[in-house]
Amino acid sequence: MVEKWRLPVLQHPDPYILYSLEDPEFKDMADVLVTKQVRVSFKIGEYEDEVLCDVVPSKTRQTYHDLRK
Repeated sequence: MVEKWRLPVLQHPDPYILYSLEDPEFKDMADVLVTKQVRVSFKIGEYEDEVLCDVVPSKTRQTYHDLRK
């Protein structure tokens, strides 16, 4: 999404490791070092704000349901 929307990427001021879940469904997921952030602005009616989001790589996985199609 970051690349698709061409969001400017910032270096994370305090990088950290995001550990994967100890769940068999996520056995193919690895721990991720979070080193980047993006600032996202939004408006809802008259309300305007922005959020700072940590960036992690997305990984597309096929689920059992998808494989049955």
